[in-house]
Amino acid sequence: MQKVAKMLALVMGGLFLVIGGMSFLPMGLFGPGGLLVKYPNMPYVHLAFGVILLFASTLGESWAAFGLYSVAFLNALLAGFGYMSIDFTGTSTLFGILRLTQPDMIFHGILTVGLAVCGKMNTARQQVIWD
Repeated sequence: MQKVAKMLALVMGGLFLVIGGMSFLPMGLFGPGGLLVKYPNMPYVHLAFGVILLFASTLGESWAAFGLYSVAFLNALLAGFGYMSIDFTGTSTLFGILRLTQPDMIFHGILTVGLAVCGKMNTARQQVIWD
């Protein structure tokens, strides 16, 4: 049987590592003139999410789905807490260390939905995508 959640956790973990790695570069998507503003601590959050997903993909199918759901929950917390603490400039500072803009919060909201859908592809309990 094909391990769908493990493969999706691997792909999403790689995506988070690419996003985290790109956050250190002053180009295109991030930084001045880019879609998302580059703040110092967010690349580490993306890299941590990528490592969690890559580690979960090395374990069983259920653990991969759990990793996808866990990272989706953490992204939902980032977006939710960000929207709750947004100020008049359109930015939010979480816990005094993480700074988010409104496009960042939308990005994390989209990632939440994507990760939750990927976690639903768990073939250990039910088959969502038929072979």
